[in-house]
Amino acid sequence: MRPRVLVVSHIDPSGVHGMAPDIRAINAMGGKPLPVVTGITTGTPSAPERFDPVPIRVLRRMMDAALAEEPLAAVIGLIARRRQVRVIAEGLADIGPPTIVLAPLNLEFDARPLLGWGALSAVVGSLVPEATALVAPALRSNGIVTLADHSLGAVKAAGQNLLATGARSVWLRAASHEGRSIDVFTDGSGAGLLDYPEPNPEAELSAAAAALAGQLAVGTALRLAVDRAHRYACALDRAPHRVLG
Repeated sequence: MRPRVLVVSHIDPSGVHGMAPDIRAINAMGGKPLPVVTGITTGTPSAPERFDPVPIRVLRRMMDAALAEEPLAAVIGLIARRRQVRVIAEGLADIGPPTIVLAPLNLEFDARPLLGWGALSAVVGSLVPEATALVAPALRSNGIVTLADHSLGAVKAAGQNLLATGARSVWLRAASHEGRSIDVFTDGSGAGLLDYPEPNPEAELSAAAAALAGQLAVGTALRLAVDRAHRYACALDRAPHRVLG
């Protein structure tokens, strides 16, 4: 039986962001997705104009039904309302999976205008300390990552600061370094780098966190799981390129 992965995210009717690419990624990694929908975005994929949240009672029922399937991992995406964060955090605390990949703003657009009051602070306070891995854009000012400047040292320091909030590892995506983009991964053993190639037209960049959750659900060690998820998200067809220590 395929290992089950809880997927908490929004629906983008274009299929570019949110639940659709997450489900594709988890299937590709060998997992079985258990979807829980937080809401629906409308507008263009690059600039959604509206987020219509799922009612709390419906969200609670979806969480209960999905958690009853005993998922081994979870990926948590866009949660735009504070009350939704509370329901999700309560479910994870009661019978949640041992591995949680948190990616509330791992998107190719600025989601902050869609967030309700206090939603992001609730994510930081309730979900970041429970995260096996936190995945976020490195250079976008998003209320989670705080940079002193755009140097590689500042990106690494931001990762260490996020570890201090409770997350066990941090994957910061698309940092600028020596004229190219890289990913920076940080855990208790230090920081490592991953090349970030030119966008592949077949890539599903926003599905990196879901691919990571899928890899962790099948028992892959964390750093190797990051490498495989990175290659999936960038549609790289080459030999494994491990996270460098």
